[in-house]
Amino acid sequence: MSPSNRILAHLIFLCASVQATVAQTGLQFIQNRGQWPDAVTYRADAPSATVWVERSSLLIDRYDATAMEHLAHAHTHGGEVPRTVAHHELRLGFAGANPDPIIEPLGIRPGAYNYILGNDASRWVGKAHAFGALVQKDIYPGVDLRIRAKHTALKYDLLLAAEAEVGKILLHYEGAERIELTPDRLIIHTALGALTESIPLAYQEIAGERRHVECTYRRVGDLIGFELGVHDPTAPVVIDPTLVFSTYSGSFANNFGYTATFDRNGFLYSGSTAFGQGYPTTTGPIKFRMPVVMACSTGPISPLRSTTPRAPSSSGARTWAEAATNYPTV
Repeated sequence: MSPSNRILAHLIFLCASVQATVAQTGLQFIQNRGQWPDAVTYRADAPSATVWVERSSLLIDRYDATAMEHLAHAHTHGGEVPRTVAHHELRLGFAGANPDPIIEPLGIRPGAYNYILGNDASRWVGKAHAFGALVQKDIYPGVDLRIRAKHTALKYDLLLAAEAEVGKILLHYEGAERIELTPDRLIIHTALGALTESIPLAYQEIAGERRHVECTYRRVGDLIGFELGVHDPTAPVVIDPTLVFSTYSGSFANNFGYTATFDRNGFLYSGSTAFGQGYPTTTGPIKFRMPVVMACSTGPISPLRSTTPRAPSSSGARTWAEAATNYPTV
């Protein structure tokens, strides 16, 4: 293969690999090192949604993924470009919970994220790591909140120590249009479709054996709690719901790569465009004008001296450079 064709092959491969990065790694939680408001501890991208992890709550920003993709590919598809994208902000909170729990990240992922935000170097943040799960300690006495992913579904587990009171756990869905409790699921209605939580699995580990515990939702005014069936109160209990975005389409993330180049040392660089409104400051249905954020995936990435294209190494970093304001004040 000629040098020019080999370069072209590397560039094509790199563009494809960068666009697939989020889909390959799945949902992960990126730590806040100052690139986002103080209320945010971690952030995760899910299908048609961004999840902002707060202390004792999750702020879920759902967006119209079809409109987002049309906006991203308008330069190739032609036609009218949408100026706004519909969002619905939903906060899953825990009523009366500890406002400042200790947060323990679990399962660090390879690589790091760097954020170059505007011209103010004091806002530039580097070496933000991603993790596979988080545990918020003692959101209620003896109750930990574990946040993780199963494929593209967001999961949270409630880890109850022995003698912990399940009756104190009360969920609040701020910004929901309405909440529907059926015999087999909890349905949270939003302007962009429903989120569902299946009847939780609950269990205890006793003498090396997992024992199923019956668990159902209960309604307490505008709040949702849990009821446990017969179980051993002297042993810990795990309550394991699954939160599913039941209607979504389009990209796993709002980041679209379409260009790449190389330097004199033979390293490859990719460029892409990300669309996002940043951390929401209100809940419920809203529409945002979409700022553009340029995203660059930087090395070390496979040198062109190699005859076989390779994906970015685990030591590679991703850099985000802001091209427009990223924090709305609506």
